[in-house]
Amino acid sequence: MNPHIVQVITELEPAGAERVLANLSIELKKRDFGVTVISLQSEPSVRTIIDELTSNGIEVFFLNVTKKSPWRIFGLKWLIRKIKNDHISAGIIVHSHLMHANLACRFAKLIGQKFNLINTLHIAEKRQNQKLMFFLDKKTLHLCNIFTAVSKAAGIWHANKLGCTPNLLVTVYNGIKLPAALTNEKKVLLISEWGFQNCKKIIGSVGRLDWQKGYDIFLNLLYQLSKFIPAGEIWGVVILGEGSQRLKLEALAKNIPSNIKVILPGYRKDASECIGAFNLFVMPSRYEGFGLTLVEAMACGTPILASDADSLIELVKSFQNGKCIDFTNSTHAIKGILEYIQKPISKNDVSAFTVEKMADNYIKLYSSL
Repeated sequence: MNPHIVQVITELEPAGAERVLANLSIELKKRDFGVTVISLQSEPSVRTIIDELTSNGIEVFFLNVTKKSPWRIFGLKWLIRKIKNDHISAGIIVHSHLMHANLACRFAKLIGQKFNLINTLHIAEKRQNQKLMFFLDKKTLHLCNIFTAVSKAAGIWHANKLGCTPNLLVTVYNGIKLPAALTNEKKVLLISEWGFQNCKKIIGSVGRLDWQKGYDIFLNLLYQLSKFIPAGEIWGVVILGEGSQRLKLEALAKNIPSNIKVILPGYRKDASECIGAFNLFVMPSRYEGFGLTLVEAMACGTPILASDADSLIELVKSFQNGKCIDFTNSTHAIKGILEYIQKPISKNDVSAFTVEKMADNYIKLYSSL
C-alpha cells in the first residue's frame, strides 16, 4: 500500500512552485497514492490550481495564516495529526514546498508531531531581507528527512547560505506538461487580440510581474533596441502574467518608441501554448530556482534568450536554440536579441523535465522513507 502524501505549500496562487505541486499531486493520484494539499495562507482569488486539484479528487485545506494571525500556524500540527489518523494503515509522508512551508512543517515536528518530512527548495533566494529565514532554516535542518532542490544551481546556492555540503540537497528537476501545439487559427486570434497584426516580430515572456523576473531590466533595453529595428517595421512585446510590479512596468512601457508595441495582458491559463506565437522568448530573471516557462519554451522550439542566472544556465545548455546573456549589459543583450529573433523554431528533447519523470524521482524518495 502506498503512503498518503501530504503536500504543504505557502499559498496556491497560479505561480511556478504551485503549478509544480498541482502537477505532482495529480500524477501521484493517478498512480494510486492518496494525496492531501495544505496551503498555509487563505484561498486565492484565482482558483485555477485549486479547481485542478479538487476536480482530480484531491482535498485542499487552507490554514488562513496572516501576519495578524500567525498563531494559526499551530493548526498545521493538528491537521497533519488528523490526516495521519485517517490513514493510519498506509502511513503518511509530508512533502513541503517553499521556505515558509518547509519551516512550518519542521515546527510541527518540533512541537511533538511525528512524521517523515521531505522539504523542497524551489528558488535560489537572493532578496536582502531573508537573513532570519536562512538562520531558522539552518537551525532546524535536522528536522527534515530529505531536502531536495529543483536544480543543482539552487541547491548549491542554498547550501552555501546554510554552510552545509551541497550533497545534502538532492536535485529533483521540476516537470512540465508538454504544451499543446499552437494552431494557425489560434495564432491568428492571439495576434489580433494583442493588436499585433502589423508587427513583423513578436518577443514574448511568461512570468510574474515581480522584481525577481527582471522585466524592468528588459523594458529599459527597448528604447535602445528600437534604433536597430528596420525602417517601416513594428515589433510587438508581450509579457503574460500578473504581479506587484504591474504599475511600474506599465509606466516604463509608455516611454518606449512607437516602433515597439508593449502589452501586459495579465495571467492566462494557456500561456504555455501561447509561447508558440513568439519569434523570441526572453527570460531576464535576476535569479531563478528552475524556470518552468523556459522549459515550456524549449518544448515549443521557440528561440530563447535567458539571463545568465542560476539554474537558467543549467537548463539552456541542453537547448541548441537558446543562449544565456547578461541583460544588464545592453550592448550584449541587444546583439543577442537581434541574432536570436531571426532563428527558426527548433524542437528540443525535454524528456528529463516532464511531470512523469519528476513523479518517478519523488516516488523513489518516498520509497526510501
